[in-house]
Amino acid sequence: MKRFFNPMGIIGCWIFIVFIFDLVTIPYAYYNTVGGEQKPIIYLMSSFRTAFIGVFILSFLTSILFFDWFKRYWFINCFFFLLAGIYLYIDFGSSKKIGYGFVEKSDSVAGYEIRTKVEYYDQQKNKVRSVSFWRNEQKDSVWTVYSEDGSVLKREYYKNDSLTKSYGTFR
Repeated sequence: MKRFFNPMGIIGCWIFIVFIFDLVTIPYAYYNTVGGEQKPIIYLMSSFRTAFIGVFILSFLTSILFFDWFKRYWFINCFFFLLAGIYLYIDFGSSKKIGYGFVEKSDSVAGYEIRTKVEYYDQQKNKVRSVSFWRNEQKDSVWTVYSEDGSVLKREYYKNDSLTKSYGTFR
């Protein structure tokens, strides 16, 4: 037990905990979300951020709490601190540039659960990117993709989760 009670062991345990949590949460996110195809990837990328934040904080705290260990192996903590710091700097800097948003809503119509997802090109929700529908967790109705100028790029027709028609670029 003492072998793992050092900065390397603590950081390793943190990464292991995040990994195990991902193994449980990602399949759950896929099967319990409308349009769940993207939810696991979004979750995985946010778990990288969580893991790196933890490594950044732990590498700093363990250098204080295990000062004798830190004096001998300072370069290990500094490596993790710098690696996590660089990743977080780049990650938080690029997250300001995301120009994408969406709104999901759910209604009940004639005993069916109807979910609608509207994606936007910007965070202010001024320009619609696409509109999609699910009926009882299955793709349904007309799915439409728009260009930034508002013209229709593609229309797909779904019934009971099966694609029935697809029309390409309209301009």
